[in-house]
Amino acid sequence: MSPASASFELERFAATPMTDASVLLEIEGLLLGVPPRSASPRLLVEGTRRSRQEHDALESTMDGERLRASFIVPAASAETAGFALAVGGLLLELPAPDPTPGADRTVALARELNGARRELTRLRAHVEADAETARGHASELVAAREEAVA
Repeated sequence: MSPASASFELERFAATPMTDASVLLEIEGLLLGVPPRSASPRLLVEGTRRSRQEHDALESTMDGERLRASFIVPAASAETAGFALAVGGLLLELPAPDPTPGADRTVALARELNGARRELTRLRAHVEADAETARGHASELVAAREEAVA
């Protein structure tokens, strides 16, 4: 099929804050009439000052006609810019992304979990160092006892 007979049915376009400076945009929909091999999407971000940014997909999959793609964009762009998806010879205008429900809570929990993992790693190293010291003291005590008995 030619790009003229191809179409895209948008099913999901969501924005999830990742940091104060970046947002994860996730796109999902049906890409009809485009060969899977030509489906490496790029996201075009139209700025407010006649600027345009292009972003390669962080991750994209094509399962039959179903396209899923993720992009990281600056947070300021996600709030004020217009978006288009370039894929398979098509340029598809996108609506504003939907905010992901509970995204702030999810991000906060992810940061808390990462902090807990770092603390666990630090504590494991500390416990291992203490155990090594204790093994050394135990060896010294065994040697001293054997010397005293002999």
